[in-house]
Amino acid sequence: MRLERYIMSEVKNQAELKIALEGIRFFAHHGYYEEERLSGQEFILDVYVTLQNGYDLSKDHIQETINYEGIYKLCTEVMEEPKELLETVVFNLKEKMKEKYDEQISHLSIRLSKHVNLGGPLDRVFVELSE
Repeated sequence: MRLERYIMSEVKNQAELKIALEGIRFFAHHGYYEEERLSGQEFILDVYVTLQNGYDLSKDHIQETINYEGIYKLCTEVMEEPKELLETVVFNLKEKMKEKYDEQISHLSIRLSKHVNLGGPLDRVFVELSE
């Protein structure tokens, strides 16, 4: 019976756990055109993190996961630094995330979007990086 409980506990703790911050809105100065960087605009950032297996989430301790406040802080730092390309912004965020949480993350997906006027109906454009 003990062995059975231990096996069930191990299986339960091997489930894939994701942490997501969706729809983070930033006013920032990214853009290829100088006008975009000068005037700024709203950007929407989505971050999805899959944790490595092996954490005992039944312990109810923040040390057994990634605090999403820390993720938000990294997002803020990256979004405050103007870049021409959205691709560079998501790459820089990925690098910061890996630097801080590399041993805890098995998969990371970042999507950065903005509204643009290209002369026709269009909700938004986005750049997405998954690793």
